[in-house]
Amino acid sequence: MHFKFKHIQKIVGGFFLLSCIIVIILLVIVARGQKWLQAYVPYVSYFEEGKGLRVGTAVTIKGLDAGRIFSVDLGPDNRVKVGINVFRHYADKINKGAKISLIQPIIGSSSLEIVPGPDNATPIARGGIIPSLDEGKIDVKELIDNTTRLIENLKNPQGNLMQTLSNVNTATKRVANPQGDLMQALANVNTATTKLADALGAQKGTIGMLMEKRELYDKLNSAALRLDNVLGIIEESSPTIKDSISAARTDLEESEKVIRSLQKNFFIRGNIEKRMKEDSSLNFEGRAP
Repeated sequence: MHFKFKHIQKIVGGFFLLSCIIVIILLVIVARGQKWLQAYVPYVSYFEEGKGLRVGTAVTIKGLDAGRIFSVDLGPDNRVKVGINVFRHYADKINKGAKISLIQPIIGSSSLEIVPGPDNATPIARGGIIPSLDEGKIDVKELIDNTTRLIENLKNPQGNLMQTLSNVNTATKRVANPQGDLMQALANVNTATTKLADALGAQKGTIGMLMEKRELYDKLNSAALRLDNVLGIIEESSPTIKDSISAARTDLEESEKVIRSLQKNFFIRGNIEKRMKEDSSLNFEGRAP
């Protein structure tokens, strides 16, 4: 049967076909813009809370649109389970070492940012889990509680800090004590050097003994130097006993004066020169004035 169309009908039909073509073109453009025709690879991630997470939230990689959230649900372990669709051509970037985090700007909508792992890492399988940075996030409330607890422990008179300070205070008093080991050691050195000087002045055979055991001078002088170093260290670490250290240094200086006077004693020098002539291996450089 042959149909005849009027001119007006042809015009209407032409506009209808043109409209359909335009609609189809617009749908294709919108579909491409919304990634409706894009192939996806699904993954899963877990978060401690679901604030800012909803279906349709954008997923980005380095700021580029890379997918969408397709599901948000509560997992069996009471964590928020998030289903993520990543564009297939970005699937090779989702590898071992990749992390995902929730970005919540002050202005604008939230998004999930994927940080790819190393280039040579093994890709995460389809449907695999992308670890979230939220899993290792520090709980601020817990941090404040721990800090408060630490401060309370420091204030506790029976706590480690107070006990340590008490021990330091006790040790400081012992060092400053005139009857303590340090002061007694200084007194012993002073007494020993004084007695040695007196013995030399008395000339009761002491010179011969000293020349036979001349290493006594070296030991005595070395001990004085070590003691001076020890005093310096104690003074730096314990400023509170500075007065006691100053007194100890005064005794030490007196002892050193005695040692120097012993080295300059003319009885010893004469015998030293004689012994040096007998034994050429002896060298007393720096002892003579």
